[in-house]
Amino acid sequence: NASSLNPTPGSPPTPNAVTSGLTGAGELKVWNAFGNVHVIVDVVGYYTDHNHDDRYYTETEIDTALADKADRADLIEPVAIGFVRSNGALAGGIGVASTTDSGSFYTIDLDVEYTFDAFATIVTTTCSNILASTSSLSGSLLVDLRNADDDTNATCNFGFVVYELP
Repeated sequence: NASSLNPTPGSPPTPNAVTSGLTGAGELKVWNAFGNVHVIVDVVGYYTDHNHDDRYYTETEIDTALADKADRADLIEPVAIGFVRSNGALAGGIGVASTTDSGSFYTIDLDVEYTFDAFATIVTTTCSNILASTSSLSGSLLVDLRNADDDTNATCNFGFVVYELP
């Protein structure tokens, strides 16, 4: 039992917001200690008895869902990973034999023969407003960097990951 509004005789109407629980029978009770009073109750909304914890997975549920994913032989692993400086020099990589900058595109020789239709390649540049595209020539990966504004050749550091398609 709590008081949310205590008007005195002759007081003007007083709007008031109250969040109240219900009785065990599901009722809302209004009580007046002295005299007669007119009360208007406007129910604007209600809460359901739900704690929303079912929106989240438990650690056990996540572990169970991931259990068959670990140590799978059919997961695709990269065949090459590298980082190329804007001058064409290889800054680091795995599965990469050499890189060169021809002035209009970068040529990357991998430890596997590269054909654009047998591999998926992701290129990420360190420069803004640069578009990257890939193709292949004589078994090498070609990376073409272009300025997005005027479609001219661009030089920029970039990283790449190459996946062989299943």
